[in-house]
Amino acid sequence: MAEAEDNNIGKAEKDVIKLKFKGNQKQYEINAKLEAILTDISKANEQNKKERVANLVDEAKALSHRRQKLIKIADRSKDAWRVVEEYESDDLASNSEDEKRLRKAIELAGRRRKTETNKVQQK
Repeated sequence: MAEAEDNNIGKAEKDVIKLKFKGNQKQYEINAKLEAILTDISKANEQNKKERVANLVDEAKALSHRRQKLIKIADRSKDAWRVVEEYESDDLASNSEDEKRLRKAIELAGRRRKTETNKVQQK
């Protein structure tokens, strides 16, 4: 039965509509994942599957925590979501290297902003 519940999450991800703005698209997809997890929690709860409910709650918390972390990172930097893009693109680093990843992301986002500013000024 867990496989059928997992299929629900996959289905929710596939049913996501295409939005105009990348940030809105990302948030919509995260909300769709959370909605699918909550639906699965409800079903598992009805079937009295306590362990499955606990696992799904942990999954939802992790997804929410990750998003909150990215929002905080974006809010602290002049380059905002550019920093987050760079941070997320560097998936090879481990959690112990998180601070290094963040510093690197901030530097790269700053360089990207300067490059984009120069291109606009040249036009």
